[in-house]
Amino acid sequence: MSTNPLRILIVDDNKDHQHLMKESIEESIKDVCIEFSDTGKDCLFKLSEETYSILIIVFSLSETSGLKLFRNVIQNKIDIPVIMVTGFGNENVAVEAMKLGAYDYIVKSDAYLEKLSATILKVVKEHGLRKEKKEIERKLIESELRYRTLIEDVIDIVFMMDKELNIVSINPACQRIFECSKEDAMKGNLYKLIYETEREMVIDYFKRSFLSKRELIEAFEFRIRTERGNIKHVEMNAKVNYGRGDDVIQIEGVIRDITERKMKEDEIHKLSSAIEQSPVSVIITDTKGNIEYVNRKFMEITGYTSEEVIGKNPRVLKSDETTSEEYKELWETITSGNIWHGEFHNKKKDGELYLEYASISPIKNRDGKITHFVAVKE
Repeated sequence: MSTNPLRILIVDDNKDHQHLMKESIEESIKDVCIEFSDTGKDCLFKLSEETYSILIIVFSLSETSGLKLFRNVIQNKIDIPVIMVTGFGNENVAVEAMKLGAYDYIVKSDAYLEKLSATILKVVKEHGLRKEKKEIERKLIESELRYRTLIEDVIDIVFMMDKELNIVSINPACQRIFECSKEDAMKGNLYKLIYETEREMVIDYFKRSFLSKRELIEAFEFRIRTERGNIKHVEMNAKVNYGRGDDVIQIEGVIRDITERKMKEDEIHKLSSAIEQSPVSVIITDTKGNIEYVNRKFMEITGYTSEEVIGKNPRVLKSDETTSEEYKELWETITSGNIWHGEFHNKKKDGELYLEYASISPIKNRDGKITHFVAVKE
């Protein structure tokens, strides 16, 4: 499997140090590409032209200070994790660098090179986790904005209730979700709409919320029976307003019909369970052939765990019994959108050879584009 190497940019104007650092890193990290800059100017130029995994700044630069260079990196809004390397007596520099946002620092000592590679790997992993967290937060914000847009477009029920769950105010969306008129809804109580077997659970939830003075009711799911007798799954998000004496004044919020979503979740769960518990081996790869999923039967047959094969190519199972021409024919068949059937002489983790019959099919999206391949093997 081809992976992108770890790209490291080191700013150090001492050639001897450069050689020692390069030698030490390459001994510990196999798939790595190391570049050096002698000056801060050259460093900033490279960062503007190329993408690096990590930046290592040696503080004692003759042309400029490491802290000044780090500040320039920040001012140029370059998103890259930084490690500061300082000498003895410059620990205050390291502290200042950490305040500016450096991920870590290393003080030069007899054993500092031994710590360097481990620190690099730790920082790169931490940076990846931070980026992932930011991406999740961005998606949450986007999701919230979409949610607000839906509210403004009056797709969901917007309601107001008193502490007895009597509906005081409601929008016309109740006609679609509750299947009753706005006027009839405002004459009733939410309790009557709750599905019979879930009424006690819902009422208990509200009582506990009121006793604990909870102000927000978030993503609370329950079922309702509409005026026409249809059973639906709904999700409530609401705010509880309390008075001076901690009495509940009103509950205002949104009720969304999630019936279709729950049905899809059930379908996905059933499909996932069927694949996971299937008596045949199942492998799903991306369009490059890199494994994204294997089921339990695959692990049982091959001796590999999912962690050992995820991200790798099914060639890990390859033996010398299947020719390159056969693999070429297979690949041409499935990439052209057709299903391939045939036999493999594969090799287990322990080296044992085994024969299996396989069907490999392309998975297409709504536009007909191939997004994955699935192999079912017996």
